[in-house]
Amino acid sequence: MNKKRVAMNERRGGFTIVELLIVIVVIGILAAIVIVAYSGVQGKARDNRRVADMQSIQKALEVYKTLNGNYPNYDSGNESPDGWESSYVTGTFIKALKTGGAITTTTPVDPINNSTSYYRYYRYAAGQYGCDSTRGDYYVIQVKKLDSTTTNVGPGFQCSGRNWAAAGSWTSGGYVN
Repeated sequence: MNKKRVAMNERRGGFTIVELLIVIVVIGILAAIVIVAYSGVQGKARDNRRVADMQSIQKALEVYKTLNGNYPNYDSGNESPDGWESSYVTGTFIKALKTGGAITTTTPVDPINNSTSYYRYYRYAAGQYGCDSTRGDYYVIQVKKLDSTTTNVGPGFQCSGRNWAAAGSWTSGGYVN
C-alpha cells in the first residue's frame, strides 16, 4: 500500500507533455481572438476620426467660401497621380484653409495617410461633368479608403456626368451658390 501511495504522490507532482500542449494551444487560440478583435476596434476608431475630420474640413471650406467668395483651388504641388490634391503627397492638406483664414491649425490628414488611405480634394469649375452651372463652382472631398467598409458611407456627391461616390469610401461636395 505504501508503494501505491508513493506512486500517486509522484504522479501529482507535475503536468504531462500532453496537458502542457493543450494549455499552450488554448492560450494561442485566445490570443488570436484578442488580436483580431483589437485590430477591428482600431479600424473603427480610425474611421470615426476620418468622418469627424471630413466634417471639420467641410465646415472650414464653408468658412473659406464666406471669407473669400469661392472654395480654395486645389494645390497642384500636392497632387496625387489621380490629379486631386491629396493628404499623403506632402503630408499637408488644403493649406489654403489656413492661409485663407478658415482654420487656425493645419487641416487634418488621414490617420494612416499613405498611397491607399488618404484624403483628397478637388475644386471644379461650374458646369463640369454636367453639374448645374447656375450653382457655380463646386468641390468634392473624399476619404479614399475606410478600414471597416468598402462602400461609400458619406453623404455622396454626383452630377449627371459623374458619381464620385464610386471612387472612394466616403464622399461629399458642395456648390458655391
